[in-house]
Formats: sequence, structure tokens, C-alpha cells
Amino acid sequence: MSAKEYLNRIRILDFQIQQKEKQIADARDLQGNIKGFDYSGVKVQTSSHGDATIDLAVKIMTLEQELTEKLFALQTLRAKIIDEIASLDNETHIELLTLRYCHLEKFELIALDMNMSFDRIRHLHGEALKNFQTKVLDVRKDSTQ
Repeated sequence: MSAKEYLNRIRILDFQIQQKEKQIADARDLQGNIKGFDYSGVKVQTSSHGDATIDLAVKIMTLEQELTEKLFALQTLRAKIIDEIASLDNETHIELLTLRYCHLEKFELIALDMNMSFDRIRHLHGEALKNFQTKVLDVRKDSTQ
């Protein structure tokens, strides 16, 4: 796995969380649209209308549990990657990789934050990825073999 792929796991997990939050919001909107059922005129016992409300509530609870698990995974992954990035010996690379992959900032904003040109940031980004690959990922690969 390349350094970029490895570091982008935060972005992927963040996107999955956003999608899960959207699913929950959509389910809650749907929950508000489910109408109650008037049982006063019904002599036969039925629960088909109540099942939809219960099923939706269970679905929302399941989605919220999945969201909590993904949030915990993101927090754990972000902390691990921040520590790995911080182990680099170049402060500029540390700042750049942290802003890009941990704070999910765009290059344009990073260039402003670091008071550098966009082209310089792109060049440094390539150097920083190579540095991360050799100092973190390749060292880990060597130690597991």
C-alpha cells in the first residue's frame, strides 16, 4: 500500500461517516412522515401498520450504532496516523501531511496556511509522501518480515 493510499484511509472513513449520517437523517425524516393508525374501528387484531414504525426505529438505532463504531474507528485511526506523521524528521512534511490527511484540508488552503505557493505545496507533498513511505511504512514492513 502506498503512503497516499494509507493516509487516505482517514478521508475514506470520514466519507463513510458522512454517508451514515445522511442515512440516519433520511430515516428520521421518513419516521416523521409515518402516520399513526386509528385502531378504534378495527375489530380484528392487526399490527401491520405499527410494524413499519418499529422497523424504522430499529433501523435508526442500528444505523446510529454503526455510526458510533465508525466514529470510534476514525478517532483511533486519526490518532495513530498523527503519531506516525509526527515521527518524521522534517517539520514542514509533518505540518503538510497533518493538514492534508488528518484535517482533510485542500492544497489551496494548506498553501495559504503555510504561506507557500500552490506549486511549492504540491512539490513538498510528493517529498513528504516519499519520506513517510520510507520512514514509516517501509520500516514497519521490514520489521514484520
